[in-house]
Amino acid sequence: MSTGTIRPYIREGAWVSSYSFYFYSAYESRDEFKKTLSLLEAYEQQLRENNKDIGHEHMESFVAHETGVLTRTAYRYATASFLFVCMTIEGLINHYGTVRLGEKFFKINLERVGITEKLSLILLICFGIKVNQNDFIIKETRALFDKRNRLVHPKTRELDFDSLEIYKNAHPRELELDEDISKMEAIIKKLRELDPDICLTNEHVKT
Repeated sequence: MSTGTIRPYIREGAWVSSYSFYFYSAYESRDEFKKTLSLLEAYEQQLRENNKDIGHEHMESFVAHETGVLTRTAYRYATASFLFVCMTIEGLINHYGTVRLGEKFFKINLERVGITEKLSLILLICFGIKVNQNDFIIKETRALFDKRNRLVHPKTRELDFDSLEIYKNAHPRELELDEDISKMEAIIKKLRELDPDICLTNEHVKT
């Protein structure tokens, strides 16, 4: 049986990964979402003020119709930002595991397992830390990736005309993008507490 060592994160060598690009893209898409949301809310207010002759029972349908393009644009930026959040976390975990454990070992033993299982194994192997599903870093990662799975595996539902309200999309202002980015920051912060050599930081990440 061959033996190997768990290597330091900062060591000689070069590895190709896109997690830094995903990290900054999450913020850039978030900023575009916020700009679009501001435009949307201003336009909604303008429509209501300039069309007071429209009856109250028809106003929101009218506003929703007129702002459809901006609403879809806001959703597109929010969706992109959220997906970049998840790609950042997965990319960072894959990069960290590959560098510290070696590409061959990581590819054979960890590459194909679920995201929280992979993170749990890396924490156990690299730090001797045994975590469970209720630990903060695992719970927050699981919450993000459960949400991602619902997004990237869309389901079709038969329309029930007696309960149309449940099929309405939330207004973009109700999306929890800031909370999702905060979860990403908190996960990165926890990892950096274990290994300060993890250098994925900018002004957005609390250190």
